[in-house]
Amino acid sequence: MSESKTIVPERYSQPDRYDGRRVDGSYEEVHYIASTHVRLWYNYQDDCYKPHHHAALEIIHVAENSYHAIVNEHDYILHPGDFLFIPPNTLHELEPIGKGARYICLLDLSPLHEFMDYQVIGPLLVDGYLLNAERSAQLYAEVSQLFHEAADAYFANKMLWESTVYIRMCQILVRIGRDHYRTQAAISGTPERAVRKEYETLAALLSWLDTHYSEDISLEDAAERSGFSKYYFTRLFKQITDTTFGDYLARKRISAACGMLSTDSSITDIAFSCGFNNLTTFNRCFKKYTKCSPSDYRASLRTEHFGETFF
Repeated sequence: MSESKTIVPERYSQPDRYDGRRVDGSYEEVHYIASTHVRLWYNYQDDCYKPHHHAALEIIHVAENSYHAIVNEHDYILHPGDFLFIPPNTLHELEPIGKGARYICLLDLSPLHEFMDYQVIGPLLVDGYLLNAERSAQLYAEVSQLFHEAADAYFANKMLWESTVYIRMCQILVRIGRDHYRTQAAISGTPERAVRKEYETLAALLSWLDTHYSEDISLEDAAERSGFSKYYFTRLFKQITDTTFGDYLARKRISAACGMLSTDSSITDIAFSCGFNNLTTFNRCFKKYTKCSPSDYRASLRTEHFGETFF
């Protein structure tokens, strides 16, 4: 991939020295600001970024002109002001439409994994999430204000800037989560008290799955554990998380496998450790969600390559 050199305005300079992207194959190792969980750019690049994935949540906010993104083979044409949230470990491709500018933020979500709330917010971002004023004017205005406050704090590089940025980003996720559940409650006509009870029940299940995903868990098992009928649980899980229980569990297992592939454990052992009954099923499922084989993914983790400057 060729990348053109551009001059970034002084007010958007990085707080530290940035030596460029580190990409091997399709895997990008995120270079956060040292000892932090954030990297943010004001990007002027007019070259394409071939299919790649990384462990960070990526947020693209278009400032000028348009931008084209492909996430999990879904096309998004982003116009000025639009936001696109790309989940961690999701294959995506980026292509400017003419010259322009956009903010690109990479955020490490691992500190949030201990919070019960994230168990329900996280599934909302299993695929690309497009936000603009047409989708929800109020939500868009709130997210836009929070994002620009985070960007201002980042580029100002004053003391405690990371906390300011991370708090704003967490607030953005909270706003998105609340909007989603309000919308679902309105559509279903379910009283707010009942919606909260369902939320708490499902959050407890998702938290339990964090440590039990490798077990032989069926849809019936999950429904029984939640105290719902299979039919009601299926509908509720889809309504709240925007995905099916089977898809969520498979993604959870593949995400765990991605982490284990950085170790010396055999691929067969990793497959069984993550809840797969045979290697064939594991390989097929892994390729479905990462677009590469487990062995290729491991090879990309073990081979470091410094690319040209990203911005």
